[in-house]
Amino acid sequence: MRKYALLFLAFLLMTAGVVVPAFAGNPYVATATLAFATDNVTTPAVAIPKGATKLAVYVPTIEASTVFLQVSGDGGTTYADYRSTPNGTNMILTGPASGTGALTFDVPGGIGAFTHLKVKCGTGQTANRAFKLFMW
Repeated sequence: MRKYALLFLAFLLMTAGVVVPAFAGNPYVATATLAFATDNVTTPAVAIPKGATKLAVYVPTIEASTVFLQVSGDGGTTYADYRSTPNGTNMILTGPASGTGALTFDVPGGIGAFTHLKVKCGTGQTANRAFKLFMW
């Protein structure tokens, strides 16, 4: 009897227009490839899906460098370095400490106000690098 009650309730919710919000389960995953042949410092722009508010970045093994983000709020026309205020006082360039990668970092704050982002290395790379972006 419980099974039928749950099915009936699910049917009522669907007919009432109740929908599951985007990103309720697994995150949206995008790849931003830094191409050595064209620009060995900044990846091409990646569109941020509507509804995404959080971001984590997987940094592959790279040559020693800082890694940070650039964001756009105007549809990908202009970009600025993403900064956050984790201690409430200083504007901090958001990214991990300089290193050789093979790590994941969470981006503090929210990305919901932006439309596009790029991953940027502080130093040039001598090969293509594929960064994974997890947004939900």
